[in-house]
Amino acid sequence: MKNPVFIGGAPRSGTTLLRVILDSHKDIFCGPEFRITPCFGLFYDRAVSNERALQALGHTKEGLAQAMQEFLSVCWEPVFSKSSKPYFAEKTPANCDQFLSLKQIFPDSKLVHCLRDGRDVVCSILAQSWIDANTGEPLEQTNSLEGACKMWDSMVREGLKARNLPNSEEHYFELRYEELVSNPEPVLRKLFTFLERDWDESVLSFYEKDRNLAGEASSEQVNQPIYQKSLGRWKREFTDQDKELVKNYCSDLLVELGYEEDLDW
Repeated sequence: MKNPVFIGGAPRSGTTLLRVILDSHKDIFCGPEFRITPCFGLFYDRAVSNERALQALGHTKEGLAQAMQEFLSVCWEPVFSKSSKPYFAEKTPANCDQFLSLKQIFPDSKLVHCLRDGRDVVCSILAQSWIDANTGEPLEQTNSLEGACKMWDSMVREGLKARNLPNSEEHYFELRYEELVSNPEPVLRKLFTFLERDWDESVLSFYEKDRNLAGEASSEQVNQPIYQKSLGRWKREFTDQDKELVKNYCSDLLVELGYEEDLDW
């Protein structure tokens, strides 16, 4: 499995929606979140940063990448083989934190970065009830406007580093949630051109297919047709105090991504 598609983005940015859309394509399997995929990217990044230790053990970063590629392929194989489809995609939001490392492990992979207005992302994160598996306590980002802002800003910035890949237009694609839900077909046609896959009309009926969505935060939403009611929810939910706090943490990136021209909102 040398050419997977890695989907990532800050949580609540449309990654699950894109996952079920891709999985509806006749040639693409995009199953449940593997979740530990970005962990392998992080391990690779840390391991190759100590090249002297690798060399002392008789390893090279190329050899490590090959070994990790083979291991991940074995991990994915049981669910992928059941699909009888020729192409594999893996969606875990935190993939965006490790796009560059995953690209090193799988040089022929494609990276898809789901982007969404950070203010709407923050509103959606705060509505979740995610629990830290280690402590049993609510995660900071679901319990704190500041924490949610920091998560969005950090994860998006990490993902955007893939813009600097050589010939990035061949390897990295940015998909805006707002464009996807407002006018899905043209956006998806561009995506499938990037993925070098034929257009498949069935992707527009993604919600008609039964699939395993256990544990994925947007499972209820993606079992229905695309809707636009979540666009601009921050305008309804933020207080003036909320807006000022979000500006402190997210304003630069909101402007960089074109969601605002300045701080006058």
